[in-house]
Amino acid sequence: MALLQISVPILVSVISAYLAVHLALHRFYREKLWERRLNAYLAIFEAVHKIRFVFSEWEEQELVGLDISDEAAIALAIKKAEAESELRKAIDVGEFLIDREAVDELRSFLRGIGSRIGIDPADDCGQKCGLADDLLKKLRIIARADLHLTSQFAWLRIFKSKKAGTR
Repeated sequence: MALLQISVPILVSVISAYLAVHLALHRFYREKLWERRLNAYLAIFEAVHKIRFVFSEWEEQELVGLDISDEAAIALAIKKAEAESELRKAIDVGEFLIDREAVDELRSFLRGIGSRIGIDPADDCGQKCGLADDLLKKLRIIARADLHLTSQFAWLRIFKSKKAGTR
């Protein structure tokens, strides 16, 4: 009888400990996956912004009526190539993490801006800035849904927690 009184609480505590550890690990891995997905989206947003910046710089020069020097054209072409490379890498790395719709939108965007080296002066940089803006709007909606962020304030909580180091 004394053995039964001791073994039941021990058995219950062992099962409880196992379940607690299992559930905690499951939550930990789910949160790590969510964090990786968030980082993939952030890398994509940064790369799209860099590409947009290059086209807006080129467009500003054209609107002002200044001829772009060869050095400036080469610098912008290098920035564009680097940003496109970053975007392609972010797509490839994040392809198994992010929503398929986001990947399709990104690939469509890359086809839309063209992948020539450099920037052709005949390019409509304003249109390509518009493509980048449209893509960013679509990606925000897709990322919010994919990351289950129901409100805009969820982003604020994420960045505050990362800044404070509590995440």
